[in-house]
Amino acid sequence: MLSRLNSRLSGFDAIRVEVKEIDIFVAKLIPPWFNVSFNLKDEHHQILASMWLPGLRPLKKALRAADIKPKIHRTWTYRGERPTDY
Repeated sequence: MLSRLNSRLSGFDAIRVEVKEIDIFVAKLIPPWFNVSFNLKDEHHQILASMWLPGLRPLKKALRAADIKPKIHRTWTYRGERPTDY
């Protein structure tokens, strides 16, 4: 479930992801308060979620607990594929 603010901004309450691996991008030249990003999509929605660097470790732990393998990509500025359905 998304937070109330995120639900209002994005227009939906939850996104169901059924994958075994997720790509996480850590951009070195992006400010640390939103340089970690990953793309989530289901059959109806696609979002590019961003978070701060200290949240990376808990994110990886939560993904592993859900049996999803995090695949970390360290880049200079690339933060993942942007959603195309605005």
